[in-house]
Amino acid sequence: NPLRGAAVTFATTFGTLSSASAISDSAGEARTQLTTNVEAKVTVRVGGGTTASTGEVTVQARSVPTVAITAGTNNVGEVGIPTVFTLEPPAAATSNAIREVILNFGDGTVRNLGSLLARTTVAYAYSRPGVYTVTATATDVMNFTATTSVAITINEAATVPVTILATAGTGGIVTFNASITGSIGGGGTIRTYEWDFGDGGSASTTGPSTSHRYLSAGTYVVRLRVLTTTGQQGFAEQTVRVTLL
Repeated sequence: NPLRGAAVTFATTFGTLSSASAISDSAGEARTQLTTNVEAKVTVRVGGGTTASTGEVTVQARSVPTVAITAGTNNVGEVGIPTVFTLEPPAAATSNAIREVILNFGDGTVRNLGSLLARTTVAYAYSRPGVYTVTATATDVMNFTATTSVAITINEAATVPVTILATAGTGGIVTFNASITGSIGGGGTIRTYEWDFGDGGSASTTGPSTSHRYLSAGTYVVRLRVLTTTGQQGFAEQTVRVTLL
């Protein structure tokens, strides 16, 4: 039968108890709350004198669900190029399972990643340069929460170095070849070449070469814009002299 109305005292080897004593309720239960960040032993004593009973329980500490977060390469990225964030949950032996992680990219965009059981990577492309504070708020299965953050600097996207080689043919036809003279950031490749031939004509190609027929002799300024798969751009100009021979 439940032991109702009994005086119960508590003691702990580490941490803080919300109450060192209690009276058992109608179900025979007496409660206190232990706050500790290390393993502790709680001793329970019921009654007093020679009729007192004691018991002991070992409490294993569980840390709040802190998620480690790293950003890009040395916390630096570029506009339009996805920055990769790596999130690492705490070891299962030291923390409860994480039920939900809310990732705030610092520019008004928030993403719910759901449960986080293992290392996870998330890619995100910023549209403007600046310094952003990215926060990860984790909630575990016991509804404890913890927030970690990292600052990342987003620079203007580097332009793609590109040049134009023009080769004049007969009948006003000129062949143009674009050359990339350096590396493309973010591991991207050229997606499109947008040509303006200077006489009102234009073309969009997926390859670096194109030809154009001019109907009038003269001098024309040819402009090229390249777009990469990672959002970078490059620009080039070339002046061509056209004869109709």
